Amino acid sequence: PGTGGPPGRVDMAAEGGASGGAAGAGGAGGGAMASAADPWSSLALADAWRRCLETDAAITLSASSEDELGGAVSDVAAEAEAKAGTVDGAVAVAVGDASLDDLSSLVAAAAVAAATVILDASSNALDDFPSAPFPNLRALSLSGNPLSPPPALRLARLLSLDLSYVELGDDGWGALDMSGLPALRRLTLEACGLTALGEEGSGPLMSVAGSLVELLASENEIEEVGGVAVLASLPRLRILDLRENAVCDEAGYADAVKALVPDLLELDTAKLKVGPMAGLHELEGLADAMAATDTVADANEDKGSCSCLEGNACLVRETCKDWANRHKIAAEVRKRDGVDVREARKRI
Repeated sequence: PGTGGPPGRVDMAAEGGASGGAAGAGGAGGGAMASAADPWSSLALADAWRRCLETDAAITLSASSEDELGGAVSDVAAEAEAKAGTVDGAVAVAVGDASLDDLSSLVAAAAVAAATVILDASSNALDDFPSAPFPNLRALSLSGNPLSPPPALRLARLLSLDLSYVELGDDGWGALDMSGLPALRRLTLEACGLTALGEEGSGPLMSVAGSLVELLASENEIEEVGGVAVLASLPRLRILDLRENAVCDEAGYADAVKALVPDLLELDTAKLKVGPMAGLHELEGLADAMAATDTVADANEDKGSCSCLEGNACLVRETCKDWANRHKIAAEVRKRDGVDVREARKRI
């Protein structure tokens, strides 16, 4: 499963600030390692999120066995140390399905561990995860590992955590401590053997209620809407996936969930209509932008896929109607569409 491939993306550009999150250099990272220079400290939160989704880091390290991991760490150690604290020194580690029972080879290389911003350790034999050596992690996948009991993670900058196919069960879920994840945006709990997520105002999700935007909990054993009552306590939640739970077959399921989370933008991968779309001609300044030409337009490039007109700033210049003003136009469309700029989904 890894750290990528979400059913939706959330635009966090308007949340502003660098991607270091609420904890700064120390926070919940714990220990001396928490002060290690953050390679993504200069990135806006939206840029860090995009890089997590695309597994985009300057240095990549992959291995399919313990022996390979040791060699791969040695290969990048000098570069990571030389570029410590810079975007060019950020490391993405992919060691999924490598038959690892610990991450000692990675932890031993302090400079590499501290520079690691993305770590896919899925489908191994890990029964624990050491937070302290990885103070700058933004995306972590522990999917398919025999974590028992689940570790109390202390990762102040973490944006995405994947615990899919970890056999938590209700007891393990109830014992999960996420108080050390103050910046968590996405939590994946697919096939974790859960019969409920929690009652309103209680349970593990309350620790991340102020930051959680995406909750992916498909293929569990939730049978009643009462089992997801805690959703009403997640004010920032915008994307929810409960597919392959028995509750989805209950009459009035979708309406009940939307009543719990009125600002939900996506339920079970289906987009929810937020409000009536204003006519483009009604948007102040947009008519001029639509009529404007630039070097790309003059070259007769296709403008049909300009996503700014859907409320999502283009990522590719060649398809953008007005590249210089893309963020302003997208924000104006979202505003007139009734969607809070800070919370709007990014449809790419």
